[in-house]
Amino acid sequence: MINDWLKNLPPYHQLYITHNGHRTSYQSMNDYLSEEYIKEEISFDEAQLCLKTDSIWEIQIYPITPIGFYKSCASTFEMAMELILESYNFTEGRWL
Repeated sequence: MINDWLKNLPPYHQLYITHNGHRTSYQSMNDYLSEEYIKEEISFDEAQLCLKTDSIWEIQIYPITPIGFYKSCASTFEMAMELILESYNFTEGRWL
């Protein structure tokens, strides 16, 4: 599944996919979700699903454009993919 998604992306500099990043710093999901860099990227509903399942997926991509990076956070990988592609103007095979 991930490989199929990557094949459809335009060229990019770097890509990070993280699952349950809160565990590497021994944080609870609740504490992790209150971090500013996570709060900015996740909806209330998705945060509630993350708490319920104790699972969070983060996708951060640095496209070959003058912008910095795009990031999404969600309770499932599929939702994180959907959010990053929809929210950050990925259409017709390119970042806008």
